[in-house]
Amino acid sequence: MNPLKCAFGVTSGKFLGFVVRHRGIEIDQTKIKAINEMPEPKTLKELRGLQGRLAYIRSIKKYLASAPVLGAPIPGRPLVLYIAAQERSLGAMCAQEIEDRKERALYYLSRTLVGAELNYAPIEKICLALVFAIQKLRHYMQAHTIHVVSKADPIKYILSRPVLSGRLAKWAMLLKQYDLVFVPQKAVKGQAIADFFIDHPSARMYFDGAARQDGAGAGVVFVTPQNHLMPYAFTLTQLCTNNMAEYQALILGLQMAIEIGVRDMDIYGDSELVVNQVLGEYEVKKEDLIPYHQRALQSLNQLDDIHVGHVPRSANKLADALANLAATLALGAEESMNVPVCNRWVVSSLEGEENVDTTNMIYVYTVDEDDPASTYH
Repeated sequence: MNPLKCAFGVTSGKFLGFVVRHRGIEIDQTKIKAINEMPEPKTLKELRGLQGRLAYIRSIKKYLASAPVLGAPIPGRPLVLYIAAQERSLGAMCAQEIEDRKERALYYLSRTLVGAELNYAPIEKICLALVFAIQKLRHYMQAHTIHVVSKADPIKYILSRPVLSGRLAKWAMLLKQYDLVFVPQKAVKGQAIADFFIDHPSARMYFDGAARQDGAGAGVVFVTPQNHLMPYAFTLTQLCTNNMAEYQALILGLQMAIEIGVRDMDIYGDSELVVNQVLGEYEVKKEDLIPYHQRALQSLNQLDDIHVGHVPRSANKLADALANLAATLALGAEESMNVPVCNRWVVSSLEGEENVDTTNMIYVYTVDEDDPASTYH
């Protein structure tokens, strides 16, 4: 035993964050001091901030109540190690498939990058995340096959190099001790937008909706100050009015941002009606729009610092195009489609008049009635 951590003959003491007394276990008042002394919100911004934090606590409470939060590994089954690297931090989660292709989390890891690590190339940061996870979870790794899931293959990057030196040589010696298999990370909407907002916390959002007789769609575009884009298109599964589609686009974009913890955002749309109703400048007179308006306000109240503004359609072209594309495709409820957009030019410009076929070609010239020399063909 450590004598410095032992106490004998005392009437009370702190243990694992609680106060243990002769009459039972009590809450440590220092742990809730910040809550007890929290001032009441005095402005609309402070009220929205409080509502956002309460909503986050409710979501965490629901997650933690889903027992078991963390499980013990089952012998004989491989483990799945998810790793990620951001500009200034590393993260990893160790999980295991239990039944019906469901995964149970076993361990979470994260740390910030320090010193020269901040200057590593992105692929080397992913390698560092793998090494960090292996060092921390060595007791798990030695007894199981590990499926490593990430955006890039850190195992190949390290072990396939003909000459290794410095940190790469040390990493290679460590990786060779374990049974590692790389699994490419699937394109997951939540993960992609989470990475996007971690890198660009001050992103703006543009939204637009489109409704037709045979389908409806919504477009959402997130844009950083450096003009990095994250576009999304949604086919709406029910026919609706154009104003409903506009509200759907706004709500979908807000849900995406809230799910991954965004709190500050500028929001723009080209629907003057929707924007002004959200701002409280227009009254919601149509009963069919009231549920959408209430849902949009609930989502907006979960953000701390927001700005909602109207922009002309010319400034909202990308979201408008995405909404119309989704309305045209009219996908089913469980369907999705990746549509790549590329810059191409197929036919080069004609070089020289001699290569032009003049067969059946019509020439037109302006005829000046006062000029007898003018002709036309």
